[in-house]
Amino acid sequence: MAALSAREEAQLLAWRADEEARWRERLKAREADILACSSREWRALEAKRADALTKQKRIISAIESELKRRLHEMERRQSELRQAEEELASRREAYELHAQRQAGQLQVEGEREAAQLRAELTAAQTKLAVSEGRASFFTERLKAVEAQEARQEEQAAQSREAQTIASAQAISLRAEAEELKGSIERHRRECSEASSTAEERKHQALSARRHLAQFKSSTLAKEQARMRQLLRQQQQQQLAAQQQLRSPPAAQFEARTQVQPPPRQAETFAGPPAGAVRSTGAEVERLRLTRDGLLKSGVYGEDDRVPVMLAEKISRLTRSALTGT
Repeated sequence: MAALSAREEAQLLAWRADEEARWRERLKAREADILACSSREWRALEAKRADALTKQKRIISAIESELKRRLHEMERRQSELRQAEEELASRREAYELHAQRQAGQLQVEGEREAAQLRAELTAAQTKLAVSEGRASFFTERLKAVEAQEARQEEQAAQSREAQTIASAQAISLRAEAEELKGSIERHRRECSEASSTAEERKHQALSARRHLAQFKSSTLAKEQARMRQLLRQQQQQQLAAQQQLRSPPAAQFEARTQVQPPPRQAETFAGPPAGAVRSTGAEVERLRLTRDGLLKSGVYGEDDRVPVMLAEKISRLTRSALTGT
C-alpha cells in the first residue's frame, strides 16, 4: 500500500479527532442519560426508603411507647408484687402464729375430749358388765321360769290324768251303783219270796235303802271332795301363771323364784271292798265290763293307763281267787 500523503494524514487525523470528539459527546450524553436515570431511580428509591424509614420510625416510636408503657406497667406490677409478697409474708407469719395457737388449743381440747371419752368408755364398760350380769340373771331367771312352766305343765298333765282316773272311777262307781240296784232288786225279790209278813219286807227294804243311801252318800262325798280339791289346785296354778305373766321385768329381776310344791296327786279311789257286797267273781266280771265299756267308747285305747290299771286289777283278783288268798 502506498504511503499516504501528509494532507491525507492530516485529514485522517482530523477525522479521527472529530470522530473521537463525537464519540466522547455521545458517551457523555449517554453517561448523562444514565446518570439522570440513575438519579431518578435513586431519588425514587430514596423517597421509598424515606417513607419506609418514616414508617419504621413511627412503628419504632409506637413500639417504644408501648414498651415504655409496658415497662411502667411491669414496674408497677413488680411494686405491687413486692407489696403483696410483703403482705403475704406478714399474713403467713400471722397465720403461722394463729395456727400454732389453734394447734395448742386443739391439742388441749383433744386431750380433754380423750380423757372424757376414756371416762365414758370406762362407764360404758361398767354398764356393759352390769348389763351382762343382768342378762345372765335374766337368763337364769328365764331358765327357772321355763323349768317352772315345765313343772306346771307336768302338774297339769297329772291333774288331767287324775281327772281321767276320777272319771273312770265315776264310771265304775255308776256301774257299781247299777249293780247295787240290781242286787237290791234281787234282795227285794228274795225277801218278798222268803218273807211272808209285810213288816219283814219293809224292814229289809228299809235296810237295803239305808245301805244304798250310805254307800251313795259316802261315795259322792269323797268324789266331790276330790273334785273340789283338783279344781282348787288348777285355779291356784292358773292364778300363779297369770301373776307371773303379768309381773313386770323389774319385779322379776328383784323378786326371787318361789317354786310351788307340786299338787298332791289325787288318791285313787278303789271303792268299797268287794267282799262286803259281792264275791270275787262278780267283782272281776264288773271290772271286765267297765274296761270293755271304756274301750268301746273310743276315748281310751288298749295302751292307756286306765284300761291297763283295770287289767292289772282283774289279773290280781283272778290270781287271788285261784290261790285262795
